[in-house]
Amino acid sequence: MSSVSRSLALCLALVLPTAAARAQQPPASLASVARVAAAIRDSGATIGPRLWPGYRPDTIPLMYVFQDNGTALFDWPGALPDGFAPLPGASGAAWRPASDRGAANTGIVVNGRPVAQMSAATTERGALLGLTLHEAFHAYERASILEGRRFGRGENAMLVSSYPAFDAANEAGMALEGRLLAAALRAGTDAEVRRLLGQYSAVREARARRLPTEMAEYEDMAELNEGLAEYVQIRAERLFGGEREGQATLRRLDDLTGATDIAFRQRYYMTGGALGLLLDRLLGEGWRGRLVEENLTLAELAAQASGFHADEVATQRAARRAQGYDALLERSLTAVAALRAQRRHVVDSLLGASGVLVELNGEALPRRFIGHCGFDPWNTLQVGDGTILHTRWLAVCGSGGRWQGEFNAPVLQDSTFTTLKAVIGTEGDVHLTVRGAPVALGDLTRMAGAEDVRITSPGLTLQVSRADLEREGRVLRVRLPAQ
Repeated sequence: MSSVSRSLALCLALVLPTAAARAQQPPASLASVARVAAAIRDSGATIGPRLWPGYRPDTIPLMYVFQDNGTALFDWPGALPDGFAPLPGASGAAWRPASDRGAANTGIVVNGRPVAQMSAATTERGALLGLTLHEAFHAYERASILEGRRFGRGENAMLVSSYPAFDAANEAGMALEGRLLAAALRAGTDAEVRRLLGQYSAVREARARRLPTEMAEYEDMAELNEGLAEYVQIRAERLFGGEREGQATLRRLDDLTGATDIAFRQRYYMTGGALGLLLDRLLGEGWRGRLVEENLTLAELAAQASGFHADEVATQRAARRAQGYDALLERSLTAVAALRAQRRHVVDSLLGASGVLVELNGEALPRRFIGHCGFDPWNTLQVGDGTILHTRWLAVCGSGGRWQGEFNAPVLQDSTFTTLKAVIGTEGDVHLTVRGAPVALGDLTRMAGAEDVRITSPGLTLQVSRADLEREGRVLRVRLPAQ
């Protein structure tokens, strides 16, 4: 028995020993999970970059859910999240004794930190290592999001309910794509791979033109999200030896649309994983950096690798040379930099004007999304750093009427619609009431759980059923609660 197993065996005898709590004590299989976590902790700095440039699974906390017992957390830095307590004798491990039947294999955020969450339904080492590296890659993707880049953003999951699942022509096209990818994976020569991948690109692009734009984008983003994570898992499984879940996934490409008992979203695990492996063969590992830096999709890069757009690329290059593209690009870079500076100056001037600066803050909301009921697109400007300036008018509202308001002053909105900032008038023009009773701004410091909050001013009318209020200098902060 290893030292990890002995330590955890002792832990299992000590934690939650009573009969009433036995159902939520760490199971014996936790020892197997701990060995996987230790392997990733010890070798992640070496393994991670071999799977994807910059990927360091050893820096990502790992959370394993035993549905009827509780959740084990490994390698969390600093004070543990609520509900977790250290496991005696198990280095870097903590336990939360609560059943969780709804937990999925996914990347989540805990206390603002990306975490890989896995169901511990299987504890076979090879399978669990692959699954852990798959889900940890999702955490890495989320932490790698950059403005204007596709990588890490994921697909719009709401579109699963409106995807054209009963479009026979689309289904046939997707089935054909699966067969072409399967044939390319089996091909004996690089020339044959290019030929089949070129055919795939022709079929894929023709099918995508028939789809609504948002659905074609959904497919691209699902492949970048789940497909790349599946690619990482397949490479990891090959690294550790043997064929497991990832290889089984690829074998289903020959009948990509045949399974009616699974969500169609799983198709993109297969196609994305296959495209990654084919790009490895044709382009070497350098394609992974290009994908991110050039903001490409897997399908776009596959079309390039196959030579499908060779004539188009040559024509573009000729047009650029003839029309002085390099000079146009240089001029555009200068103009864009000037525009960014000008927009930032406008924002600083507007928010720096004298008066009360109100900040409506939705950080505690489940989706961190305040929500709008209306805005004026003619008077909405991108600032250049992900924020949006509504120069004239913005209406906000919450579910169930928990808050509603109307800004009639310039408002700065952050990229996630979590905070709004605006100068709404002089202190004498801003009137605040709580439960119908006036509150003098000069007397306000902090007020938690204020009910029936109303703000009226030349620049804002706002009604909130419950909020935390805070006054700091000229800033009046209104924090919307989770419930």
